[in-house]
Amino acid sequence: MSAPALDPAAPAAVDRAVTGCWPVAAQVLREAGCELVFGLPADEPGLLDAAAHTDGLTPIPVRDQRAGACAAVAAAMLTRRPVVLALTTGPAFTNALTGLLEGNSLGAPVIVVTTRIAAAEIGRGGFQETDQRSLAQSVVKDHLVVATAESLPWALRRAAHLALNGRPAPVLVEITTEVGTATDLIVHPGAGDPVQVARSAPDPADVSVAAAVLARASRPLLLAGGGVRAAGATAAVRALAAEWGAATATTASGRGTFDERHPHYLGLVGLYATPPLTERIAEADVVLAIGTALEETVRMGWDLDRVRLVHADGDPAAFHRSVPAEVTLLGDAGLTAAALRAALAGDAGAARRTGWLGSVVRARQAMDARAAAVTFAESPTRTVLRALVERFPDAVLVQENGLHDIWGYHLSALTLPADFPLVGPGEQTMMGFGLPAAVGASVARPGRPVVVVCGDGAFAMSSNTLPTAAELGCPLVMVVFDNGGFGWPRFLRQQEGEPTTTADFGTRLPMAELVEALGGVVATVTDAESAGSALRDARAAVDDGRLALVVVPVDDDDVPVGIRRICGVEGPAPW
Repeated sequence: MSAPALDPAAPAAVDRAVTGCWPVAAQVLREAGCELVFGLPADEPGLLDAAAHTDGLTPIPVRDQRAGACAAVAAAMLTRRPVVLALTTGPAFTNALTGLLEGNSLGAPVIVVTTRIAAAEIGRGGFQETDQRSLAQSVVKDHLVVATAESLPWALRRAAHLALNGRPAPVLVEITTEVGTATDLIVHPGAGDPVQVARSAPDPADVSVAAAVLARASRPLLLAGGGVRAAGATAAVRALAAEWGAATATTASGRGTFDERHPHYLGLVGLYATPPLTERIAEADVVLAIGTALEETVRMGWDLDRVRLVHADGDPAAFHRSVPAEVTLLGDAGLTAAALRAALAGDAGAARRTGWLGSVVRARQAMDARAAAVTFAESPTRTVLRALVERFPDAVLVQENGLHDIWGYHLSALTLPADFPLVGPGEQTMMGFGLPAAVGASVARPGRPVVVVCGDGAFAMSSNTLPTAAELGCPLVMVVFDNGGFGWPRFLRQQEGEPTTTADFGTRLPMAELVEALGGVVATVTDAESAGSALRDARAAVDDGRLALVVVPVDDDDVPVGIRRICGVEGPAPW
């Protein structure tokens, strides 16, 4: 067949080639699947500026690199797509490291793109010369240096692939000055497809061995970690739990896998376990842990050495790291859950698990009844937390990890439906994560209110995020448990009979004035009635695109049960 004749009257094809380092970088990142670019503007136009001129990319200017890193991490956790953090060499780079440390802990697919000084000045006292490789090696998955123009597209696509595949984590791309100033880079839009997540199923022989162990369980417990959510495997894991006849629990990052109102759900384990559900957790004889590295906070107060443990994860480095497993299953969480469910179909052991599940139901009923009886006078913290989901069922929840807001990890204080979107700190639990993470969550889930729960100390550490939140029109509700100091250090000093002066705030941050100056609304909770009206007013404010601050004064007696347990505090634990 001959080629069609050209119409001489047709307009000439438009050359849509993109030229120059930063426009090329932006185009490549967009085609790799990125949509969001967080960062501060560099002295000269850079990646953030190029993103503003690239279809499909949204630049998010922030005012602090640390906050930008936290925001990028939160957005990556919610979208499960690579999110870009644009930095420059020296102090800008080091300022972001704390957020990247948390991002690595959480398994957030963030592509960190930074500059490097000219090669001729390395080792000669070049301005802002920094050994970024050494500084970042413990907080990123890999480090790629772009020293030639030709390698830029490859490096950026490689970074997106590494950030997403295996165990997701931040990846660093360092672009030399020579490449950053090059004008002869060319890329043609449409040259690449979005980077895909490679999925693998566990070996069928391993699945058979694991299924045999699970089938012999009398008191089975399925523990879901953050890897389940990261893999989009929540529905598959729920189906497996039902097929197996198991009680269920989660790690902090695994919340959302199960409907926490279900009578077979035992809440969070370890530090965040709530009595009397702790008794049922301790009685489990076979545990299937899926999508979790079983870090220390998961194991606190829980003797996993005495159970038969089947450990499933997509990263082989997670196995035998903290607890030896009888069987390990390497593969995608969703494919693993589906394979185990198929292997357990028709399992004849369901009858002997009836009594176990009945005891779980009774423990849940006891906990729920006790939680419902807690008054505002006993616990202002829990009163406000219980009301959040009712008032904000469509929200994204962002958590900190201070003394009082840890109640939010206890099932008796905060109960979430399945697939409720939330972001919390990982095992690093940096203070000041919540507010900038809330900005990232708002950008990732536009149109949804975002509720951040934190203490006054954490609020103060990241209050410089608020102008960005107001500028972006983030519908942000900040619930601040205010105890006038750093609660956890003060509580520990009190237990040792030591002075608390260093943990007390002599000068308080004017939180209310700051939020009001940015056009937000403020309410202080003093009783149960004011708690309800404060949340109603906050809802109205965020529906109008304004910030809302809800201040809840608390004292050091309202301490979560998990903290009391690990600190050996005597007396009845308030659960």
